[in-house]
Amino acid sequence: MVLLVLMAISAPVSALSVNIPADANFTFSLPALRGDNITYSWTASESVSFNVRDPNGDILYSTGGLSHSGMIRASSSGQYSLQWFNSHSSSVRVSYDASSTTLDRVRGPLLDTIIGLIAVLVVIIIVVVIVVVLVVGRREQPIQQGQATYYPYSPTATPPLLGQYFGPRTAEGRCPRCGSVVSAEAAFCLKCGARLK
Repeated sequence: MVLLVLMAISAPVSALSVNIPADANFTFSLPALRGDNITYSWTASESVSFNVRDPNGDILYSTGGLSHSGMIRASSSGQYSLQWFNSHSSSVRVSYDASSTTLDRVRGPLLDTIIGLIAVLVVIIIVVVIVVVLVVGRREQPIQQGQATYYPYSPTATPPLLGQYFGPRTAEGRCPRCGSVVSAEAAFCLKCGARLK
């Protein structure tokens, strides 16, 4: 029995023909990745047997006749084989068309990459929002120290009006506005300018 093998360099193939000698077979190999659609069609001058094999050599589909067309989804990556068997005493002409559609191959990894990038961006945005909320929240909440309540000083805040009284220094010797340590003789806080006397 004579065996003819043709390896496909590119996935799409169109309108090829081959003469299969008497009592011989012809194998066409087509590379495909898992998830690809393998489509084929063929016609023969005489009735032939036909089958499709996966990369492990297992038969996925088998038929016979003068023509056939179909599609198979690749369950694993590798070389898929289209085989024709001529059991006649004379040669048989087979014209065939076969391709491996790569749309799913592109969509799968590309979609996975896009989803991964979106997930990373969402995590980054959440972390930034949490940090901003914590930082801003600390500035707006009073700081408790002992019995007195101090409000944080901000250099961008409007300074107290001249003569605005914030109360006497605390028993611990701190400014009632910003909580800075002030001397017993100080009339104003040196940090925030609050009037103490």
